[in-house]
Amino acid sequence: MRAGSLHSRVELQRLTGTPDGQGGDTNTQWVTIEKTWASIMPLGANERYFAGKTYARATHKIEVRHLPAMKAKDRFLFNGRALHIQGFNNVGERSVRQVVYCEEKI
Repeated sequence: MRAGSLHSRVELQRLTGTPDGQGGDTNTQWVTIEKTWASIMPLGANERYFAGKTYARATHKIEVRHLPAMKAKDRFLFNGRALHIQGFNNVGERSVRQVVYCEEKI
């Protein structure tokens, strides 16, 4: 992977909370786990109309160097936009780079 292709700075974030003692969490917030460089490519966008409301979303393909801490429930923050991870793969199973598919709710 060429370093020049990774031109966007992103933050890998995870939703964390304080246990409330009853099996749930309180004070949940997104916390930055790691900052890294990425290549972000838009894949598509659509709108849905349901129950009197319009819902819009955009999908993106993000390439990053291997991030062993990344989980499917995490998200990337890019220029104030939240890109929620939908799935990812370890390209060639070599732990060098990952392709991550994300959804942005607009």
